[in-house]
Amino acid sequence: MLKEGADIRQRPEEGFRRWFFGKNCELILWYDRPDGELTGFQWCYDQMIHQKAFSYFEGKKSHRFVTEGLTPTGRDAQMTGILMGDAGEVDPDVMNQFIDAAESIDPDTVDFVLCVMREYNNRFEK
Repeated sequence: MLKEGADIRQRPEEGFRRWFFGKNCELILWYDRPDGELTGFQWCYDQMIHQKAFSYFEGKKSHRFVTEGLTPTGRDAQMTGILMGDAGEVDPDVMNQFIDAAESIDPDTVDFVLCVMREYNNRFEK
């Protein structure tokens, strides 16, 4: 189950942000203001294996691989991962994992995220 992080750093130019953490996954939600309209989200999953991220911002959808962030020297410390490539269709199992993990999140938000992922998958139908 996802649990909301406390004291999430806010950047005024990005709107209001909520960050939820779970086992092997996380969900970031952006709003136009606190208690405002949802303007974007990012669902990151399979964080321990081959991490992927589904993102929605300003009407644009993407499903990408997340590279392991390494320092320029490639040594011990890690930096932020980078979104790369097209990860293709969102597997229905991933959507089911999201439903299970998002049990504590507002049902309208869960429905919106699922709807956006399904719309994205429509581009793969023949």
